[in-house]
Amino acid sequence: THIVKEITALKKLSHRHLVKFLGSYTDDEYIAYLMEPVADCNLLEYIANPGVPDLLALRYSYGCLAGAVNYLHSQRIRHRDIATRNILVKDGRVFLSDFGNAYIWTGSKRSTTNDRLPVSEEYMAPEVAKREPRNRASDMWSLGVVFLEV
Repeated sequence: THIVKEITALKKLSHRHLVKFLGSYTDDEYIAYLMEPVADCNLLEYIANPGVPDLLALRYSYGCLAGAVNYLHSQRIRHRDIATRNILVKDGRVFLSDFGNAYIWTGSKRSTTNDRLPVSEEYMAPEVAKREPRNRASDMWSLGVVFLEV
């Protein structure tokens, strides 16, 4: 199933700006996994608060997120739902979270897909909205929208 693939992928990830996988639980009815609790809030809530860090700190955070997305892609994983609500903030550090829509292309040489997922429309790359083939560049588009929003 999809969640088993997701857990398999999460187990192998290790990056300072990705929420860490702690473990999983299965029984006859349920499969669940536990991620490290890291958030004071999500990025949207963070930037809405008075006293938000200066522009330089936000640019640094964006660079951290770009590094996390690049790491995901190097591990053959596309996030597919990068949005401010899926970026958690703890003590000013950012963490990419929510891998429920992630695509893992372990058995394929290409990251291209055509499926339409229930993702945040305002962060969608044009090819995703048009239901055209999309690849890793779609994640970068979404990250760019986050940057513009911040």
